[in-house]
Amino acid sequence: MAEFELEEVQTYLKLAEEKLIVARDLLGLAHYRDVVAKAYYTMFYAAKAALLTAGAGGVRRHTGVVSFFAEHFVKTGKIDRRYSASLARALNDRIAADYQVEFQATEELARQSMADAEAFLAKAQEIVAEAVESE
Repeated sequence: MAEFELEEVQTYLKLAEEKLIVARDLLGLAHYRDVVAKAYYTMFYAAKAALLTAGAGGVRRHTGVVSFFAEHFVKTGKIDRRYSASLARALNDRIAADYQVEFQATEELARQSMADAEAFLAKAQEIVAEAVESE
């Protein structure tokens, strides 16, 4: 099992939880583009926490986090493929929401982004808990 700094893992999980709270607040204000972005960052920070427990904490680029997450958790059979698929989709949606003026974030997309982020964070918390337990 990979060695990791629990404090750093917890910091990333806390960031993920904070972004999820902000996304919920933004959903209530109907700021759907920003919900999409914050939901992605919930998943990004949760993935970083999980990757730290697998010894892959040095990944910095967003695309690297997506691919390393799939490599370390999906390809090894530790989690279902839907988690890495939702992370990749969230990255694409976040890029569109942040950089494409014509992008239309609907309430439906915002709600789906939130649901994906909540499920992803819960799975990342499970991964971390299992890693801590086996340390």
